[in-house]
Amino acid sequence: MQHTRPVAAVLTRRALAPRLLGVAALLALATFVLVARAAQAQTPTATAEAGRRLELAPIESVEVQVLKSQPPQYQLAVKSGLPGGCAQFHSISAARSGNRVDVTVWNSMPEGNVPCTAIYGYKDSTLNLGSDFVAGTTYTVVVNTNGTTPKTTTFTASAAAPTPTATATPAPAGPTPTPTVPLPANTGTGGLAGGKQVDAMDAAIGGTAMLAALLALSLAAIRVPRRRS
Repeated sequence: MQHTRPVAAVLTRRALAPRLLGVAALLALATFVLVARAAQAQTPTATAEAGRRLELAPIESVEVQVLKSQPPQYQLAVKSGLPGGCAQFHSISAARSGNRVDVTVWNSMPEGNVPCTAIYGYKDSTLNLGSDFVAGTTYTVVVNTNGTTPKTTTFTASAAAPTPTATATPAPAGPTPTPTVPLPANTGTGGLAGGKQVDAMDAAIGGTAMLAALLALSLAAIRVPRRRS
């Protein structure tokens, strides 16, 4: 004897199936967002070459620069130190969390007791921060927060790129220029006057064409036969 499932139970399961699929999709999306945020907030790590170790570089200065683009692009100019002749610049990276950007600058040094000169050098680096910033919001940039000489700066995002300021360049001093004799009218050099003549000719041609078009429309309207009532 075959057992049949109640009709109400089958309908209930069929009705719940789409809802269960929707809940599973929402859970998967939430998990993806949490993993992405955790990866973004994680401080980047670096690996040294064989026989060398990494050190946080001393930071001399930092400056946020705005590029002339739309939307505005931001970049960070960093001047780091190379303490000794054996120090080599390794890498620069950034990790953003909310309104804070942590920048890490690494130097590499040889392992063991290697004789090095005491010459202190410098390295200029430029790091692209992107354009994903909210206008009117202030952001904090911290460089080598765990180093010996961390540097911090702030900037407020703007909605538009900065307008370049025009600067007048003074003319160099020199002998008095020789006055220029104007050319005859038939030399073919029109200049501004020639441009005005061309504009007037274009306007006349355009007006004539418009009148011709209006006349053609009027003739067409006259020729259209009227419908008999």
